[in-house]
Amino acid sequence: MITEKEDEQSLIINGKREGWFDKVYNVTFTDDGKRYAYIVQKELTEEELDPLNPFKEGKFYVVVDGVKSEEFDYVVYDSLKFSHDGKRFAYIASNGGNWGRYGYYTGGKWFVVVDGKKSEEYDSIDLDSVNFSSNGKHLIYIAKKGYNKYLIINGEKIEIYGKINKLLFNFDESMFAFINNDHIVVDNHKSRRYDDVYDLNYLIKEDTFLALTKDGKDILLVEYTKLEYTNNQLFNEKKHYKSLKDVKK
Repeated sequence: MITEKEDEQSLIINGKREGWFDKVYNVTFTDDGKRYAYIVQKELTEEELDPLNPFKEGKFYVVVDGVKSEEFDYVVYDSLKFSHDGKRFAYIASNGGNWGRYGYYTGGKWFVVVDGKKSEEYDSIDLDSVNFSSNGKHLIYIAKKGYNKYLIINGEKIEIYGKINKLLFNFDESMFAFINNDHIVVDNHKSRRYDDVYDLNYLIKEDTFLALTKDGKDILLVEYTKLEYTNNQLFNEKKHYKSLKDVKK
């Protein structure tokens, strides 16, 4: 519950007052309600006011379970995210940008703070892409630096082009796979280019990723596994079909 007096707001969680703040945003709980986080924005002091930058706003910080983070120039309001098991926590923040009219923040360097640690800095981060895997082991997001676009998994960068479709993990989340335009990517291994990649699935019994692709007039079923290789290739083109109707048969 948020209460107010004069120009301050107070947050009360489980009957305990967290304190008085200038502004409080986006109070977020884990699914079991045991952990919580929220964003605080500070008002500028008289010493911080800048006549050359009349739109400048105060610093932000994040409070997780009552513990305050360092201060940032901006924290993305809707980016607070706990893992499904509630053990891990992440959000997007930025430093070095500029405030414009109507409270818009632009520019600067962007990073993800996960479990209190800042990631590498990027020119932009896709808000909707920031997610934990189902067991919370992996943090995934898409970011840009210069002309390059990356899928980042646990801090490891995989260069991508255009859109990503259907990101999947295997049963113990030791492997992942996704479609990137006309390629299949498993871990950091990229297939050859296909005219199209229709679908990607994971078969738990075989611990196998299986993709349906188009190559010229042929429809190919492409398999990737940890253990099975064909002619020292990671991607095994197992079956050829003449049409999608044949696949359904």
